[in-house]
Amino acid sequence: MSGIVGKEVRPTMSVSNLACLAYRFLAALVSPPENTPAIVFTAILDLLDSPSRS
Repeated sequence: MSGIVGKEVRPTMSVSNLACLAYRFLAALVSPPENTPAIVFTAILDLLDSPSRS
């Protein structure tokens, strides 16, 4: 995923990121830990941060 030359462009959300978020969300629903809101919040932060790492 490449952006516009000369400008920092954040790439669009990829299918793998959506699949990862969906998997984490479903896993939390199937076996909810004691701190489900924290895990969901962390998953969302990871999802938002992951495109900038590539």
